[in-house]
Amino acid sequence: MAREIAEAQPFGPVVSAPDGNAALFFVRLPHDPQTLPSNVSRLRDLVQGAVSARGIDIVGVTGPAVFLAYQKDALKNIDAKLLTAAGAAVTVLLLLIYRSPLLCVLPLVTTILALIAARAAVYGLALYADLTVTGTSAGVLNVLIFGAGTDYALLLIARYRQELQHGDDAHLAMARALRHAAPAIIASSATVALGLLCLLAATLKSDKDMGPVAAVGIFCAVAAALTALPALILLCGRWTFWPSVPHASTKSEGSWGALGARLASHPRLVWVATAAVLAAGAGGLADLHLGLPKANSFIGSFGDEQDRALLEAHFPPGAAAPTVVIARSSGAARAAETLESTPGVVGVRAIGQTDGLTELAVILQSRPDSAAAYATIDRLRERLLSLPGADALVGGPTAIDLDVRRAAARDRSVVMPLVLAVVLVILGLLLRAIVAPLVLVATVVLSFAAALGASSLVFDRASALPESMNRCC
Repeated sequence: MAREIAEAQPFGPVVSAPDGNAALFFVRLPHDPQTLPSNVSRLRDLVQGAVSARGIDIVGVTGPAVFLAYQKDALKNIDAKLLTAAGAAVTVLLLLIYRSPLLCVLPLVTTILALIAARAAVYGLALYADLTVTGTSAGVLNVLIFGAGTDYALLLIARYRQELQHGDDAHLAMARALRHAAPAIIASSATVALGLLCLLAATLKSDKDMGPVAAVGIFCAVAAALTALPALILLCGRWTFWPSVPHASTKSEGSWGALGARLASHPRLVWVATAAVLAAGAGGLADLHLGLPKANSFIGSFGDEQDRALLEAHFPPGAAAPTVVIARSSGAARAAETLESTPGVVGVRAIGQTDGLTELAVILQSRPDSAAAYATIDRLRERLLSLPGADALVGGPTAIDLDVRRAAARDRSVVMPLVLAVVLVILGLLLRAIVAPLVLVATVVLSFAAALGASSLVFDRASALPESMNRCC
């Protein structure tokens, strides 16, 4: 590590503070996400030792590498945490619904089998089909299998219980339950899986590859629910429901049946009232803000507050994550002049040269993840594009964030209509109708808009609460 830092000395000092009391250095760390946290920690120790020997008053280490190091540390063991949380949620849900110990264990066992099969399948796709599996897609896979597997299990178990109440023995009751519940489960899972595969139309690779990963999870969840779960339930017989063992009964459908009958007797009132409530929730979309500033990405502090405060006390906000421009060395001087004359830029310095290319660090006036910074990136690209012989490219954290935001916006405008079209076609084939699928898709759109809008309202209001109240709540 010391050797890498020593080799990085030609890259700094890059910028002197306007007040003359500080200097900004760039240090290039090895490009290895696995060792990044330890490298940042060792860099801190090395710098602190060096400044104490030279009598410098104060020093700080911050920047994109520090953020990524803390982000990696925060996501450590996230899979185990997600699995534990999902398993606990499913256990509590099943206990509340059935109040049966076995009916908590059997769906969990089935879900774990589905998860093992899904991970094996995804590993094969990653190995032989060039599928990229990110930490996000792996986390989504875990939660999706637990959610979908529990949903399919509830549908099958509810139907099986009804058949047992009709007086059938366990095997005949399960056969009837599968015959009636399997079509709905398969249709539901197919709709979800095909909708997820629409992500293949995305331009962001992280989103594009998440589609097949999640679709494999849905396939494994439904396969386990229709094979392993019935077998495990039959092994336990009627005692699966102990202590509330179902027997032959002529009981009515109970409170849910009565509620359904009342709703069916007033259809117009029900749909108008429901649509009004959902429309009110969808009103929150007017104030919807997607994305999160990096400074708010962590619930608590992540260790470099003093270092960032030191940087911000002497330098413009853009110094926290400089923009990087690569240009041909023959045109680097003209590129630097163009950069310095661009509104929103407060400093430019060459930080490296190799293979006929020069690397320039550009300090922006605005915060790296602000709209003003994104506008400056557009100006830089437009001006450099018209500069002959430079072949300049603009990168760095701000440019990457801008490109990702635009790609995500494009993907939303393409993938969401495609998903709705796929769902509409599937519903049309299943129902053999035209009006009913349109009505169902309309309810899906309204429900989605209401959920997103209500979430925007709730979380925006929650973030506006005093910090002390947020900690208490």
